[in-house]
Amino acid sequence: MKKAPTDLGPAGRKLWRDIVAKMAESDAQPDARECQILHSACSLKDRVVGLEELMRSEPPTTSGSKGQIVLHPALIEIRNTHREIAQLLCRIDLAPFDDDTGGSIGIQISSASLRSVKARNAANARWGK
Repeated sequence: MKKAPTDLGPAGRKLWRDIVAKMAESDAQPDARECQILHSACSLKDRVVGLEELMRSEPPTTSGSKGQIVLHPALIEIRNTHREIAQLLCRIDLAPFDDDTGGSIGIQISSASLRSVKARNAANARWGK
């Protein structure tokens, strides 16, 4: 099993270990491209954990430019970062998952996204790309 990069924080290292362990269940190891994608996802995981920590001491809303109540920008960034992590993980062959949600690693991945990745991989394998 490939070791997690040393520049990752605790949450990023945990995600790295979880993904690599899941891949190893089907005797797979991440290739160089997948390691780069996984590293990006794990770095984002560390960032989102930091934002979530910030939000523990902040109210969920703030005042907008015209004094209206708006959602705290950090909450929007957290949501967007979770989506980006899921999109990155969809670019890695995570076929060993029992369900299509990725829930066992704590990331929600849509079934449609995984189906698209699996279909693309199957087409590439068939047509020799």
